[in-house]
Amino acid sequence: MDIQKILENVFIKLTIISLLLLLFTILTDFYILRIEMFILILPLLGIPFIRNSDGERGKRRIDTRIVWIVLASVFILSFFIRYYPYFWTNVPPGYDPGLYKYGMDTYIASLPDIPESTLPGWFKEMFPQGIFLLGDLLYVVAGFRSTEIIKIFTPLVCGLMVLPVFAVSRNIYGHRGALISAVIYLLSATQYVLFEYSYLKNILGLFLILIAILLLQKERYIAVAIIYAALSIYHRPHFLLLSLVLLFWLLETKDSKIYLTFMITAVLMLPFWIPRMELGISMLKGLLDVALSNFSEDMDTQGGTFLTFSRYGYLSLTYVTFGILGFMHMILNKRKDPVFYFTLITGTLVIFRIVFFRRYLATLDILLIILAGGYIEKILLEQRKEIMRYGNIILLLIVLTGSALVYGQMTEDSRLISDGNLRDIEWMADNIDPGSYILTTSYNAPWVLGWGKHPVIAPGLFQWDIYRQEEWTEFFSTSDPQQTIKFISKYKEIIYIYNSMDINDIELDKYSGKEFQLIRENKAKVYRYTGSVQ
Repeated sequence: MDIQKILENVFIKLTIISLLLLLFTILTDFYILRIEMFILILPLLGIPFIRNSDGERGKRRIDTRIVWIVLASVFILSFFIRYYPYFWTNVPPGYDPGLYKYGMDTYIASLPDIPESTLPGWFKEMFPQGIFLLGDLLYVVAGFRSTEIIKIFTPLVCGLMVLPVFAVSRNIYGHRGALISAVIYLLSATQYVLFEYSYLKNILGLFLILIAILLLQKERYIAVAIIYAALSIYHRPHFLLLSLVLLFWLLETKDSKIYLTFMITAVLMLPFWIPRMELGISMLKGLLDVALSNFSEDMDTQGGTFLTFSRYGYLSLTYVTFGILGFMHMILNKRKDPVFYFTLITGTLVIFRIVFFRRYLATLDILLIILAGGYIEKILLEQRKEIMRYGNIILLLIVLTGSALVYGQMTEDSRLISDGNLRDIEWMADNIDPGSYILTTSYNAPWVLGWGKHPVIAPGLFQWDIYRQEEWTEFFSTSDPQQTIKFISKYKEIIYIYNSMDINDIELDKYSGKEFQLIRENKAKVYRYTGSVQ
Protein backbone atom coordinates (compact mmCIF):
# COMPACT_ATOMS: atom_id res chain seq x y z
CA MET A 1 0.00 0.00 0.00
CA ASP A 2 1.47 3.39 -1.02
CA ILE A 3 1.85 6.38 1.27
CA GLN A 4 -1.09 8.21 -0.31
CA LYS A 5 -3.55 5.41 0.41
CA ILE A 6 -2.22 5.06 3.95
CA LEU A 7 -2.78 8.78 4.61
CA GLU A 8 -6.24 8.59 3.02
CA ASN A 9 -7.25 5.73 5.27
CA VAL A 10 -5.84 7.44 8.36
CA PHE A 11 -7.70 10.65 7.45
CA ILE A 12 -11.01 8.87 6.90
CA LYS A 13 -10.83 6.84 10.11
CA LEU A 14 -9.54 9.70 12.25
CA THR A 15 -12.36 11.88 10.91
CA ILE A 16 -14.88 9.26 11.98
CA ILE A 17 -13.23 9.00 15.40
CA SER A 18 -13.29 12.80 15.88
CA LEU A 19 -17.00 12.97 14.96
CA LEU A 20 -17.85 10.07 17.26
CA LEU A 21 -15.96 11.73 20.10
CA LEU A 22 -17.77 14.98 19.44
CA LEU A 23 -21.14 13.21 19.42
CA PHE A 24 -20.23 11.43 22.67
CA THR A 25 -19.23 14.75 24.26
CA ILE A 26 -22.48 16.42 23.17
CA LEU A 27 -24.67 13.60 24.46
CA THR A 28 -22.85 13.01 27.77
CA ASP A 29 -21.31 16.45 28.45
CA PHE A 30 -18.14 14.52 29.33
CA TYR A 31 -14.90 15.81 27.79
CA ILE A 32 -12.36 13.08 27.13
CA LEU A 33 -9.92 15.46 25.45
CA ARG A 34 -9.84 18.78 23.63
CA ILE A 35 -11.39 17.62 20.38
CA GLU A 36 -10.66 21.00 18.73
CA MET A 37 -7.11 19.71 18.22
CA PHE A 38 -8.41 17.60 15.34
CA ILE A 39 -8.81 20.85 13.35
CA LEU A 40 -5.00 21.14 13.33
CA ILE A 41 -4.34 17.51 12.45
CA LEU A 42 -7.02 16.45 9.96
CA PRO A 43 -6.35 19.03 7.18
CA LEU A 44 -2.74 17.83 6.92
CA LEU A 45 -3.82 14.20 6.66
CA GLY A 46 -6.45 15.08 4.06
CA ILE A 47 -4.02 16.62 1.57
CA PRO A 48 -3.81 13.39 -0.52
CA PHE A 49 -7.48 13.86 -1.45
CA ILE A 50 -6.65 17.13 -3.18
CA ARG A 51 -6.64 16.53 -6.92
CA ASN A 52 -4.92 18.51 -9.62
CA SER A 53 -8.23 18.88 -11.42
CA ASP A 54 -11.79 19.37 -10.29
CA GLY A 55 -12.87 16.62 -12.68
CA GLU A 56 -16.30 16.16 -14.12
CA ARG A 57 -17.80 14.00 -11.41
CA GLY A 58 -18.35 16.97 -9.13
CA LYS A 59 -20.05 18.91 -11.93
CA ARG A 60 -22.78 16.34 -12.65
CA ARG A 61 -26.22 17.90 -12.58
CA ILE A 62 -29.03 16.42 -10.56
CA ASP A 63 -32.78 16.66 -10.94
CA THR A 64 -33.90 20.27 -10.50
CA ARG A 65 -36.86 19.10 -8.43
CA ILE A 66 -34.50 17.52 -5.90
CA VAL A 67 -32.51 20.74 -5.73
CA TRP A 68 -35.58 22.83 -4.94
CA ILE A 69 -36.97 20.29 -2.46
CA VAL A 70 -33.70 20.30 -0.52
CA LEU A 71 -33.37 24.10 -0.62
CA ALA A 72 -37.00 24.61 0.41
CA SER A 73 -36.56 22.15 3.28
CA VAL A 74 -33.39 23.87 4.51
CA PHE A 75 -35.08 27.28 4.27
CA ILE A 76 -38.15 26.13 6.22
CA LEU A 77 -36.13 24.37 8.90
CA SER A 78 -33.64 27.27 9.23
CA PHE A 79 -36.55 29.68 9.71
CA PHE A 80 -38.43 27.35 12.04
CA ILE A 81 -35.61 26.63 14.49
CA ARG A 82 -35.05 30.37 14.89
CA TYR A 83 -38.71 31.33 15.16
CA TYR A 84 -39.69 28.34 17.33
CA PRO A 85 -38.88 30.00 20.72
CA TYR A 86 -41.49 32.67 19.98
CA PHE A 87 -44.17 30.02 20.46
CA TRP A 88 -43.51 30.26 24.20
CA THR A 89 -41.86 33.67 24.69
CA ASN A 90 -42.16 37.19 23.33
CA VAL A 91 -38.59 38.10 24.30
CA PRO A 92 -36.07 38.21 21.41
CA PRO A 93 -32.62 36.76 22.06
CA GLY A 94 -29.47 38.80 22.61
CA TYR A 95 -28.76 42.24 24.05
CA ASP A 96 -29.43 44.48 21.04
CA PRO A 97 -33.14 44.05 20.12
CA GLY A 98 -34.19 47.03 22.22
CA LEU A 99 -31.68 49.25 20.39
CA TYR A 100 -32.97 48.08 17.01
CA LYS A 101 -36.56 48.65 18.14
CA TYR A 102 -35.74 52.15 19.35
CA GLY A 103 -34.13 52.98 16.01
CA MET A 104 -36.93 51.51 13.91
CA ASP A 105 -39.63 53.23 15.96
CA THR A 106 -37.77 56.53 15.64
CA TYR A 107 -37.47 56.21 11.87
CA ILE A 108 -41.08 55.04 11.39
CA ALA A 109 -42.41 57.89 13.54
CA SER A 110 -40.51 60.38 11.35
CA LEU A 111 -41.95 59.18 8.03
CA PRO A 112 -41.88 60.50 5.35
CA ASP A 113 -38.73 62.22 6.63
CA ILE A 114 -35.42 60.66 7.70
CA PRO A 115 -34.57 61.79 11.26
CA GLU A 116 -30.84 62.23 10.57
CA SER A 117 -30.47 65.61 12.25
CA THR A 118 -32.21 64.55 15.47
CA LEU A 119 -30.37 61.27 16.03
CA PRO A 120 -27.97 61.23 19.00
CA GLY A 121 -24.25 60.78 18.40
CA TRP A 122 -24.00 57.35 20.05
CA PHE A 123 -26.73 56.05 17.75
CA LYS A 124 -25.00 57.30 14.59
CA GLU A 125 -21.74 55.74 15.71
CA MET A 126 -23.38 52.41 16.42
CA PHE A 127 -25.82 52.10 13.52
CA PRO A 128 -25.64 53.08 9.86
CA GLN A 129 -28.91 54.06 8.23
CA GLY A 130 -29.63 50.97 6.14
CA ILE A 131 -31.47 48.71 8.59
CA PHE A 132 -33.82 51.48 9.65
CA LEU A 133 -34.54 52.58 6.07
CA LEU A 134 -35.35 48.93 5.39
CA GLY A 135 -37.63 49.04 8.43
CA ASP A 136 -39.41 52.06 6.90
CA LEU A 137 -39.84 50.12 3.65
CA LEU A 138 -41.22 47.04 5.40
CA TYR A 139 -43.61 49.24 7.38
CA VAL A 140 -44.89 51.08 4.31
CA VAL A 141 -45.14 48.04 2.02
CA ALA A 142 -46.07 45.22 4.41
CA GLY A 143 -47.22 47.05 7.53
CA PHE A 144 -44.45 45.50 9.64
CA ARG A 145 -43.87 47.19 12.97
CA SER A 146 -40.49 47.04 14.68
CA THR A 147 -41.43 43.98 16.75
CA GLU A 148 -42.50 42.04 13.65
CA ILE A 149 -39.24 42.94 11.91
CA ILE A 150 -37.23 41.66 14.87
CA LYS A 151 -39.30 38.51 15.42
CA ILE A 152 -40.17 37.50 11.83
CA PHE A 153 -37.86 39.25 9.38
CA THR A 154 -34.62 38.27 11.14
CA PRO A 155 -35.34 34.50 11.09
CA LEU A 156 -36.58 34.93 7.52
CA VAL A 157 -33.25 36.38 6.38
CA CYS A 158 -31.43 33.55 8.17
CA GLY A 159 -33.56 31.07 6.24
CA LEU A 160 -33.00 32.83 2.92
CA MET A 161 -29.23 32.75 3.54
CA VAL A 162 -29.24 29.21 2.16
CA LEU A 163 -29.88 30.55 -1.36
CA PRO A 164 -26.62 32.51 -1.81
CA VAL A 165 -24.73 29.76 0.07
CA PHE A 166 -26.00 27.23 -2.47
CA ALA A 167 -25.52 29.50 -5.49
CA VAL A 168 -21.95 30.54 -4.64
CA SER A 169 -20.96 26.93 -3.88
CA ARG A 170 -22.61 25.68 -7.09
CA ASN A 171 -20.46 28.02 -9.17
CA ILE A 172 -17.40 26.32 -7.68
CA TYR A 173 -18.41 22.67 -7.28
CA GLY A 174 -21.70 22.06 -9.06
CA HIS A 175 -25.10 21.05 -7.69
CA ARG A 176 -24.11 18.11 -5.47
CA GLY A 177 -21.44 19.92 -3.50
CA ALA A 178 -23.67 22.99 -3.24
CA LEU A 179 -26.55 20.97 -1.79
CA ILE A 180 -24.21 19.52 0.82
CA SER A 181 -23.13 23.08 1.70
CA ALA A 182 -26.81 24.06 2.04
CA VAL A 183 -27.43 21.21 4.48
CA ILE A 184 -24.30 22.08 6.47
CA TYR A 185 -25.55 25.68 6.75
CA LEU A 186 -28.72 24.35 8.36
CA LEU A 187 -26.58 22.35 10.81
CA SER A 188 -24.15 25.17 11.65
CA ALA A 189 -24.37 25.96 15.35
CA THR A 190 -22.18 29.02 14.73
CA GLN A 191 -24.74 30.53 12.36
CA TYR A 192 -27.44 29.78 14.92
CA VAL A 193 -25.39 31.54 17.62
CA LEU A 194 -25.12 34.58 15.33
CA PHE A 195 -28.92 34.72 15.36
CA GLU A 196 -29.00 34.20 19.14
CA TYR A 197 -26.86 37.30 19.58
CA SER A 198 -29.42 39.25 17.51
CA TYR A 199 -26.67 40.71 15.35
CA LEU A 200 -29.10 41.88 12.69
CA LYS A 201 -26.50 44.14 11.09
CA ASN A 202 -24.09 41.22 10.74
CA ILE A 203 -26.76 38.90 9.38
CA LEU A 204 -27.89 41.36 6.72
CA GLY A 205 -24.29 42.26 5.91
CA LEU A 206 -23.41 38.58 5.49
CA PHE A 207 -26.42 38.01 3.25
CA LEU A 208 -25.59 41.01 1.06
CA ILE A 209 -21.89 40.23 0.69
CA LEU A 210 -22.70 36.66 -0.40
CA ILE A 211 -25.02 38.10 -3.05
CA ALA A 212 -22.21 40.44 -4.13
CA ILE A 213 -19.73 37.54 -4.38
CA LEU A 214 -22.25 35.57 -6.46
CA LEU A 215 -22.66 38.54 -8.82
CA LEU A 216 -18.89 38.99 -8.96
CA GLN A 217 -18.51 35.34 -10.01
CA LYS A 218 -20.88 36.12 -12.89
CA GLU A 219 -19.16 39.44 -13.67
CA ARG A 220 -22.33 41.48 -13.10
CA TYR A 221 -20.41 44.56 -12.05
CA ILE A 222 -23.24 47.10 -12.03
CA ALA A 223 -25.32 44.85 -9.77
CA VAL A 224 -22.24 44.37 -7.57
CA ALA A 225 -21.99 48.16 -7.25
CA ILE A 226 -25.59 48.38 -6.00
CA ILE A 227 -25.00 45.71 -3.33
CA TYR A 228 -21.62 47.29 -2.50
CA ALA A 229 -23.30 50.64 -1.87
CA ALA A 230 -26.02 48.97 0.20
CA LEU A 231 -23.37 47.35 2.39
CA SER A 232 -21.95 50.79 3.15
CA ILE A 233 -25.18 51.69 4.98
CA TYR A 234 -26.00 48.23 6.36
CA HIS A 235 -22.78 46.84 7.81
CA ARG A 236 -19.47 48.65 7.50
CA PRO A 237 -17.23 45.68 8.46
CA HIS A 238 -18.62 43.70 5.50
CA PHE A 239 -18.30 46.82 3.34
CA LEU A 240 -14.61 46.82 4.26
CA LEU A 241 -14.33 43.12 3.38
CA LEU A 242 -15.97 43.58 -0.01
CA SER A 243 -13.69 46.56 -0.72
CA LEU A 244 -10.64 44.37 -0.14
CA VAL A 245 -12.10 41.50 -2.21
CA LEU A 246 -12.77 43.85 -5.13
CA LEU A 247 -9.27 45.29 -4.88
CA PHE A 248 -7.68 41.82 -4.97
CA TRP A 249 -10.00 40.73 -7.78
CA LEU A 250 -8.99 43.82 -9.77
CA LEU A 251 -5.33 42.89 -9.36
CA GLU A 252 -6.13 39.30 -10.39
CA THR A 253 -8.32 39.95 -13.45
CA LYS A 254 -7.15 43.42 -14.55
CA ASP A 255 -10.80 43.98 -15.51
CA SER A 256 -11.37 47.71 -15.96
CA LYS A 257 -15.10 47.26 -15.28
CA ILE A 258 -14.26 46.99 -11.59
CA TYR A 259 -13.26 50.67 -11.70
CA LEU A 260 -16.80 51.37 -12.88
CA THR A 261 -18.07 49.40 -9.88
CA PHE A 262 -16.11 51.64 -7.51
CA MET A 263 -17.37 54.80 -9.22
CA ILE A 264 -21.04 53.77 -9.23
CA THR A 265 -20.79 52.74 -5.59
CA ALA A 266 -19.27 56.11 -4.63
CA VAL A 267 -22.13 57.98 -6.30
CA LEU A 268 -24.79 55.80 -4.65
CA MET A 269 -23.36 55.95 -1.14
CA LEU A 270 -22.44 59.65 -0.99
CA PRO A 271 -25.95 60.92 -0.07
CA PHE A 272 -25.86 58.71 3.02
CA TRP A 273 -22.22 59.23 3.94
CA ILE A 274 -22.00 63.01 3.51
CA PRO A 275 -24.20 63.76 6.57
CA ARG A 276 -21.92 61.48 8.62
CA MET A 277 -18.60 62.29 6.94
CA GLU A 278 -16.96 63.62 10.09
CA LEU A 279 -18.19 60.62 12.03
CA GLY A 280 -16.90 58.30 9.30
CA ILE A 281 -13.40 59.79 9.45
CA SER A 282 -13.40 59.44 13.22
CA MET A 283 -14.45 55.78 12.94
CA LEU A 284 -11.74 55.05 10.37
CA LYS A 285 -9.15 56.52 12.72
CA GLY A 286 -10.55 54.45 15.57
CA LEU A 287 -10.46 51.34 13.38
CA LEU A 288 -6.80 51.92 12.59
CA ASP A 289 -6.01 52.50 16.26
CA VAL A 290 -7.72 49.24 17.24
CA ALA A 291 -5.88 47.31 14.50
CA LEU A 292 -2.52 48.70 15.66
CA SER A 293 -3.27 48.10 19.34
CA ASN A 294 -4.07 44.46 18.64
CA PHE A 295 -0.40 43.85 17.93
CA SER A 296 0.73 45.21 21.28
CA GLU A 297 -2.13 44.71 23.75
CA ASP A 298 -4.57 42.05 24.91
CA MET A 299 -6.23 41.17 21.63
CA ASP A 300 -9.04 39.16 23.20
CA THR A 301 -10.76 42.39 24.27
CA GLN A 302 -10.62 44.07 20.87
CA GLY A 303 -12.49 41.76 18.50
CA GLY A 304 -16.10 42.31 19.44
CA THR A 305 -18.45 40.07 21.38
CA PHE A 306 -18.91 36.62 19.87
CA LEU A 307 -17.58 33.09 20.18
CA THR A 308 -14.08 32.42 21.45
CA PHE A 309 -11.80 30.53 19.07
CA SER A 310 -11.97 27.45 21.28
CA ARG A 311 -15.76 27.50 21.36
CA TYR A 312 -15.91 28.04 17.62
CA GLY A 313 -13.63 25.05 17.04
CA TYR A 314 -15.95 22.89 19.12
CA LEU A 315 -19.13 24.05 17.33
CA SER A 316 -17.66 23.80 13.81
CA LEU A 317 -15.63 20.60 14.07
CA THR A 318 -18.20 18.72 11.98
CA TYR A 319 -17.28 20.55 8.78
CA VAL A 320 -14.40 22.98 9.29
CA THR A 321 -11.75 20.40 8.25
CA PHE A 322 -13.41 19.97 4.86
CA GLY A 323 -13.69 23.74 4.42
CA ILE A 324 -9.96 24.15 5.09
CA LEU A 325 -9.19 21.37 2.60
CA GLY A 326 -11.42 23.06 0.04
CA PHE A 327 -9.42 26.25 0.45
CA MET A 328 -6.13 24.33 0.21
CA HIS A 329 -7.45 22.73 -2.99
CA MET A 330 -7.92 26.20 -4.48
CA ILE A 331 -4.36 27.17 -3.51
CA LEU A 332 -2.64 24.03 -4.81
CA ASN A 333 -4.59 23.99 -8.06
CA LYS A 334 -4.21 27.76 -8.53
CA ARG A 335 -7.93 28.19 -8.89
CA LYS A 336 -8.74 31.84 -8.39
CA ASP A 337 -12.30 32.77 -7.56
CA PRO A 338 -13.77 35.70 -5.60
CA VAL A 339 -14.48 33.16 -2.85
CA PHE A 340 -10.75 32.39 -2.65
CA TYR A 341 -9.84 36.02 -1.97
CA PHE A 342 -12.84 36.46 0.30
CA THR A 343 -11.70 33.49 2.40
CA LEU A 344 -8.05 34.56 2.31
CA ILE A 345 -8.82 38.09 3.53
CA THR A 346 -11.34 37.05 6.17
CA GLY A 347 -9.12 34.24 7.42
CA THR A 348 -6.16 36.62 7.71
CA LEU A 349 -8.20 39.13 9.73
CA VAL A 350 -9.45 36.38 12.04
CA ILE A 351 -6.26 34.32 12.48
CA PHE A 352 -4.03 37.33 13.06
CA ARG A 353 -6.76 39.08 15.08
CA ILE A 354 -6.40 42.33 13.21
CA VAL A 355 -9.85 43.90 13.57
CA PHE A 356 -13.43 42.69 14.15
CA PHE A 357 -11.92 39.21 14.34
CA ARG A 358 -14.60 37.72 16.59
CA ARG A 359 -17.45 39.10 14.48
CA TYR A 360 -15.71 37.93 11.31
CA LEU A 361 -15.76 34.36 12.68
CA ALA A 362 -19.35 34.01 11.46
CA THR A 363 -18.29 35.22 8.00
CA LEU A 364 -15.33 32.85 7.87
CA ASP A 365 -17.61 30.06 9.07
CA ILE A 366 -20.04 30.49 6.19
CA LEU A 367 -17.15 30.56 3.70
CA LEU A 368 -15.85 27.29 5.13
CA ILE A 369 -19.38 25.89 4.78
CA ILE A 370 -19.39 26.86 1.10
CA LEU A 371 -15.99 25.24 0.55
CA ALA A 372 -16.75 22.17 2.68
CA GLY A 373 -19.67 20.92 0.60
CA GLY A 374 -17.62 20.30 -2.51
CA TYR A 375 -14.83 18.62 -0.62
CA ILE A 376 -17.17 16.24 1.19
CA GLU A 377 -18.60 15.44 -2.22
CA LYS A 378 -15.13 14.47 -3.45
CA ILE A 379 -14.93 11.83 -0.75
CA LEU A 380 -18.49 10.60 -1.25
CA LEU A 381 -17.97 10.28 -5.01
CA GLU A 382 -14.61 8.58 -4.65
CA GLN A 383 -14.58 5.58 -6.97
CA ARG A 384 -13.05 3.22 -4.42
CA LYS A 385 -16.01 1.52 -2.76
CA GLU A 386 -14.29 1.39 0.63
CA ILE A 387 -13.82 5.16 0.65
CA MET A 388 -17.42 5.69 -0.52
CA ARG A 389 -18.72 3.54 2.33
CA TYR A 390 -16.74 5.47 4.90
CA GLY A 391 -17.77 8.71 3.22
CA ASN A 392 -21.43 7.92 3.77
CA ILE A 393 -20.70 7.19 7.43
CA ILE A 394 -18.94 10.58 7.70
CA LEU A 395 -21.91 12.36 6.11
CA LEU A 396 -24.31 10.64 8.52
CA LEU A 397 -22.13 11.63 11.50
CA ILE A 398 -21.96 15.23 10.24
CA VAL A 399 -25.76 15.34 10.16
CA LEU A 400 -26.08 13.76 13.62
CA THR A 401 -23.42 15.90 15.35
CA GLY A 402 -24.55 19.08 13.61
CA SER A 403 -28.17 18.43 14.62
CA ALA A 404 -27.12 17.72 18.20
CA LEU A 405 -25.04 20.92 18.40
CA VAL A 406 -27.86 23.09 17.04
CA TYR A 407 -30.39 21.41 19.32
CA GLY A 408 -28.06 22.04 22.26
CA GLN A 409 -27.95 25.74 21.42
CA MET A 410 -31.74 25.83 21.06
CA THR A 411 -32.28 24.33 24.50
CA GLU A 412 -30.04 26.88 26.20
CA ASP A 413 -32.06 29.83 27.45
CA SER A 414 -30.44 32.75 25.64
CA ARG A 415 -33.11 35.28 26.63
CA LEU A 416 -31.59 37.92 28.88
CA ILE A 417 -34.89 38.99 30.45
CA SER A 418 -38.13 37.16 31.18
CA ASP A 419 -41.57 37.71 29.66
CA GLY A 420 -42.63 39.14 33.00
CA ASN A 421 -39.85 41.73 32.78
CA LEU A 422 -40.94 42.63 29.27
CA ARG A 423 -44.55 43.05 30.38
CA ASP A 424 -43.43 45.36 33.18
CA ILE A 425 -41.48 47.49 30.71
CA GLU A 426 -44.44 47.62 28.29
CA TRP A 427 -46.66 48.63 31.21
CA MET A 428 -44.41 51.61 31.85
CA ALA A 429 -44.68 52.66 28.21
CA ASP A 430 -48.46 52.98 28.60
CA ASN A 431 -48.84 54.13 32.19
CA ILE A 432 -46.12 56.55 33.28
CA ASP A 433 -46.14 60.28 32.74
CA PRO A 434 -45.33 61.56 29.22
CA GLY A 435 -41.96 63.28 29.13
CA SER A 436 -40.67 61.43 32.19
CA TYR A 437 -37.37 59.54 32.36
CA ILE A 438 -36.71 55.94 33.40
CA LEU A 439 -33.62 55.12 35.45
CA THR A 440 -32.28 51.57 35.26
CA THR A 441 -29.15 49.42 35.01
CA SER A 442 -27.04 49.09 31.87
CA TYR A 443 -28.14 45.43 31.70
CA ASN A 444 -31.80 46.39 31.30
CA ALA A 445 -31.30 49.71 29.52
CA PRO A 446 -31.67 48.54 25.86
CA TRP A 447 -34.93 46.75 26.69
CA VAL A 448 -36.32 49.74 28.58
CA LEU A 449 -35.29 52.07 25.75
CA GLY A 450 -36.94 49.96 23.06
CA TRP A 451 -40.10 48.80 24.81
CA GLY A 452 -40.44 51.49 27.50
CA LYS A 453 -40.72 54.33 24.95
CA HIS A 454 -39.23 56.93 27.30
CA PRO A 455 -35.76 58.44 27.70
CA VAL A 456 -33.54 56.09 29.70
CA ILE A 457 -30.88 57.01 32.26
CA ALA A 458 -28.32 54.23 32.62
CA PRO A 459 -24.59 53.96 33.37
CA GLY A 460 -22.46 54.92 30.37
CA LEU A 461 -25.32 54.67 27.88
CA PHE A 462 -27.36 57.09 25.81
CA GLN A 463 -27.43 60.86 25.73
CA TRP A 464 -29.36 61.30 28.99
CA ASP A 465 -26.62 60.03 31.32
CA ILE A 466 -24.89 62.90 33.14
CA TYR A 467 -22.97 60.90 35.78
CA ARG A 468 -19.48 59.49 36.07
CA GLN A 469 -18.98 55.76 36.53
CA GLU A 470 -17.91 56.14 40.15
CA GLU A 471 -21.11 58.09 40.89
CA TRP A 472 -23.15 55.23 39.45
CA THR A 473 -21.22 52.67 41.49
CA GLU A 474 -21.87 54.64 44.66
CA PHE A 475 -25.55 55.07 43.77
CA PHE A 476 -26.23 51.37 43.22
CA SER A 477 -24.38 50.32 46.36
CA THR A 478 -25.90 52.85 48.76
CA SER A 479 -28.92 52.15 50.96
CA ASP A 480 -29.29 55.77 52.06
CA PRO A 481 -32.50 57.42 50.72
CA GLN A 482 -31.06 60.92 51.15
CA GLN A 483 -27.99 60.10 49.07
CA THR A 484 -30.29 58.59 46.45
CA ILE A 485 -32.44 61.72 46.37
CA LYS A 486 -29.34 63.86 45.92
CA PHE A 487 -28.32 61.69 42.97
CA ILE A 488 -31.72 61.69 41.24
CA SER A 489 -32.69 65.31 41.88
CA LYS A 490 -30.13 66.58 39.39
CA TYR A 491 -32.77 65.92 36.75
CA LYS A 492 -35.66 68.36 36.36
CA GLU A 493 -37.89 65.74 34.74
CA ILE A 494 -40.10 63.22 36.54
CA ILE A 495 -38.04 60.09 37.23
CA TYR A 496 -39.21 56.49 37.36
CA ILE A 497 -36.93 53.68 38.50
CA TYR A 498 -37.09 50.23 36.91
CA ASN A 499 -35.41 47.51 38.95
CA SER A 500 -35.55 43.91 37.75
CA MET A 501 -35.91 41.37 40.56
CA ASP A 502 -33.42 39.18 38.68
CA ILE A 503 -30.63 41.58 39.70
CA ASN A 504 -29.79 41.00 43.35
CA ASP A 505 -26.78 43.22 43.98
CA ILE A 506 -28.67 46.53 44.21
CA GLU A 507 -29.70 47.95 47.57
CA LEU A 508 -33.45 48.59 47.38
CA ASP A 509 -33.58 50.27 50.81
CA LYS A 510 -32.46 53.41 49.01
CA TYR A 511 -36.05 53.72 47.77
CA SER A 512 -37.63 53.44 51.24
CA GLY A 513 -37.99 57.18 51.72
CA LYS A 514 -41.35 58.95 51.42
CA GLU A 515 -40.12 60.56 48.18
CA PHE A 516 -40.33 57.16 46.42
CA GLN A 517 -43.62 55.49 45.57
CA LEU A 518 -43.73 51.81 44.57
CA ILE A 519 -46.26 51.78 41.73
CA ARG A 520 -45.77 48.27 40.33
CA GLU A 521 -44.34 45.03 41.68
CA ASN A 522 -44.20 41.96 39.49
CA LYS A 523 -41.02 40.54 37.93
CA ALA A 524 -39.62 44.01 38.51
CA LYS A 525 -40.24 46.85 40.91
CA VAL A 526 -41.17 50.22 39.43
CA TYR A 527 -40.79 53.31 41.61
CA ARG A 528 -41.86 56.88 41.00
CA TYR A 529 -39.68 59.61 42.45
CA THR A 530 -42.05 62.19 43.88
CA GLY A 531 -39.53 64.42 45.63
CA SER A 532 -38.48 67.93 44.72
CA VAL A 533 -36.12 68.58 41.83
CA GLN A 534 -33.51 71.28 41.45
